[in-house]
Amino acid sequence: MRKILFLLLTMMMLVSCSQHRKLAYKFVDDSANASVALFLPESLIKKNLRNDSVPEEMDTLSLQEKIAFLESKTKIVDKIDDDLFLDILYLSMASTLNDYGLNVVTSINDSSDIWLIDIPCVEVSEMNVSQPYYYSFYDEDCVALVPVDVVNVAAWFAFNDNPDSTLYFTEQNLFSDYYCSFQSDEQGRLLAHFYVDSLTMSDFYRFAENLGRLYAGYCYDAALNDFIKRHSEKSPDSVNSFRYDPYERLFFKTDSDRLIPVY
Repeated sequence: MRKILFLLLTMMMLVSCSQHRKLAYKFVDDSANASVALFLPESLIKKNLRNDSVPEEMDTLSLQEKIAFLESKTKIVDKIDDDLFLDILYLSMASTLNDYGLNVVTSINDSSDIWLIDIPCVEVSEMNVSQPYYYSFYDEDCVALVPVDVVNVAAWFAFNDNPDSTLYFTEQNLFSDYYCSFQSDEQGRLLAHFYVDSLTMSDFYRFAENLGRLYAGYCYDAALNDFIKRHSEKSPDSVNSFRYDPYERLFFKTDSDRLIPVY
């Protein structure tokens, strides 16, 4: 009896999955050559969340010199050209949306026939954190806390065809590149040596280009999963969502690599 119930449940899951995948392919076919208008904010929200401190050996410096020292630790957030970042982000999103078969337009005549992607807010925060580095040294598991710089970019999204006006959220981090090695000293103590590359503005603007590609895919996938939800006879998986690869024309599931609805 248990085997029969298990087989029935398995068959129901396969049928449901097959129906959702058919709807996914239908969405891709139906959305081909659709027009999409993309709106970005006029400026960024920027936050400096670093918690640097002045070393003890610099206590004799003047207040102005200490402030200058702390300001020198900031790598990105106080040097950003908002227009350049947003231009790179827009062009990268537009190019990737074209790869999904969509046409990005700059003017709206009848918004009912156009996808509207609105990014009302992009927030950039810089911070310094201790990143754990795990290493095996002569069969001994080691860990070192490496001080690295991090730039977090958070963005909120809204779409015109969403009936409940859900706002979506995503955030990504850009870390300093670092490497750590371990070595024994004469007393047999294990010492950690770490090497950290400073983040540069070139790193940050390349990050903006990567974010544009990621955001374009996330927006397409959000519309895809909303379509499946509205047209499916069976409730779709509430944890795992479809993602679409337009280059291989393949679907795969994810539980986290996607836009997160916030309300």
